[in-house]
Amino acid sequence: MAWQWRQLAQVRPGVTTPVVALTMGAGKAGIVRGFRVTNTSGVGDVPLFRLFHDNDGAVYDESTALYWDVPVHPGVPFENDGLLCLAPAAGNLAVRTSIISVLTFTFYGYNEDE
Repeated sequence: MAWQWRQLAQVRPGVTTPVVALTMGAGKAGIVRGFRVTNTSGVGDVPLFRLFHDNDGAVYDESTALYWDVPVHPGVPFENDGLLCLAPAAGNLAVRTSIISVLTFTFYGYNEDE
């Protein structure tokens, strides 16, 4: 299997509870090389986001938080180019936003080609 650079996931939550943004398939691993959070509202309140990395289940709270209540202003995307490794099958990233349907999360990196 070859590793491929690509957009790994993109999600725009329509709820204010955590939503799984990225999970690896059975027997597959992945490396997130960076992500971007974009505020598409243009006006109004500034939404906050949270990012969770749980490598062995589905716990999205303070114990798995990577970012907590980070503001994203219109026209100023939040960008990060750190590395995150995702374990096969169970490893996943989840996101949460304080305002529904306003933030778009896009993750880039490598995963094993099918």
